[in-house]
Amino acid sequence: KNYNRTFQFAKGKYFKWAGHDDVCEPTFLEKCFNIIDSNPDVVLCYPKAYIINEKGNNKGVYTENLHNMAEKPHQRFYKLLETYGWYHATQAFGLMKSDFLRKTSLIGNYAQSDRVLLGELALYGKFAEVPEFLFNRRVHAKICQKANTSDESMASWFDPKNLGKINLPQLRRYLEFFRAIQRAQINNSDKLLSCFAMVRRLILSPGFFLRIQGMSLEVMKSIILSTNKNRTVETQNKAAESSEVVKV
Repeated sequence: KNYNRTFQFAKGKYFKWAGHDDVCEPTFLEKCFNIIDSNPDVVLCYPKAYIINEKGNNKGVYTENLHNMAEKPHQRFYKLLETYGWYHATQAFGLMKSDFLRKTSLIGNYAQSDRVLLGELALYGKFAEVPEFLFNRRVHAKICQKANTSDESMASWFDPKNLGKINLPQLRRYLEFFRAIQRAQINNSDKLLSCFAMVRRLILSPGFFLRIQGMSLEVMKSIILSTNKNRTVETQNKAAESSEVVKV
């Protein structure tokens, strides 16, 4: 909510989110602005990124490259989905055009919603990468990905109202991708081709059986949790009824 609330106050042509513990080099905005302002088709510009720890020491680089200059929405969407390692979504901290960001659902109250946001932005325009290391993403034990080791805790981190609810992160992510395509302000043929790209990514790319296995386990887990929850409620109701009988 803080991410989205911040953007709601924004009035400028361009917008950038900033994590409180990440570090941007002095020329970050300048280099990104020069590219995004001179290219009408570019909706997001970001630089290469280093990984730093809590002390600011360099621990490596983010290798994913989302530089995406394909002309068609479905081509950009599919290329994004096929990029290995993009689950870090550091590009969400790049410089974006506010008008296009405003058309999206922004950051959702579920895990990996930043990936869905990037997918939705790709339907509207191109992504450009500055070939310089101008962003330092801080990774430490207290960041959400490391502090929340279960799907349930991650879901409640995004929204406390998710606590205790059935959580299906993989299924939810694909569902939100389809919703993003449906609400995108693009023509119907591009929407249809983007849906095909989504199905192609789900079925034909490597790891299909692992994804299906993961989704199946999510469903089984949700059924078990739901059953246990119902049994707990029934037990509590019976205990309450017995207590009333004793009082009478």
